Amino acid sequence: MVRLTERDRRILAECQASRFLTTSQIQRMFFPGVSSDGVRKRLRKLTEDRYLAPFSSRAFSETLYSLGRASAIFFRDALADALPPRSLPDHIEHLVGINDMRALVGAASAGTDPVRLRYFFAHWELGQFHWTFPVIPDAVFCLERAQPYTFALEYHRGTERGKALPEKLKQYRVLQNAFPLHALLLITEGSTCDRLVRFLRPHTCAVPLYVAALEVLTAQGLDGEVFHSPKGSGPASLWTLLEEDEV
Repeated sequence: MVRLTERDRRILAECQASRFLTTSQIQRMFFPGVSSDGVRKRLRKLTEDRYLAPFSSRAFSETLYSLGRASAIFFRDALADALPPRSLPDHIEHLVGINDMRALVGAASAGTDPVRLRYFFAHWELGQFHWTFPVIPDAVFCLERAQPYTFALEYHRGTERGKALPEKLKQYRVLQNAFPLHALLLITEGSTCDRLVRFLRPHTCAVPLYVAALEVLTAQGLDGEVFHSPKGSGPASLWTLLEEDEV
């Protein structure tokens, strides 16, 4: 039986919040500077003792992990009969993209400027706060850099059709009145980023809107010059665009 470390317990808690995490996401959040082989070795031990449950998908080359049966003792009793999940959920690519951003902002303090993550909640976690606003972001999170900055996240895989995305952006006007945001981050896949920026130029959003490709953002981080504004600014870092918009 593996002896759980404090890091192991934090991994289990993150899997509980995230539902499913890939090997690389766990590595980014909990094993900085550790080789992939070292990460897989530890995850294999947690899997063997059923603290984690592995899943595979044709959409991904790496393993996904969720909580295993043995993890139920660390959480509410209602989880006992639900662990491990029977299968991957529908739209697993969308879930993994949101958790890619969770892992990225969680590691934001590795940049040149001191940044602290206050919270990150994906859309499936917002129910605990009795979220009643007409628009449900894919995630909301808060980073502290001299002052708190609150962001909404939309992960766009190009599956929305026609006016669906502009219509959703319009709804942020209501959200902004009740839950003020510093910016809305629209994260997309690299091949669609430039096209999406051009598409959004005629449309308005009540919140400063910045677009970035997930692959580039993952490689360069929030300090990288990876964000574009449909108003014409960019590429620039997130902090530069916030200063330009005087947020």
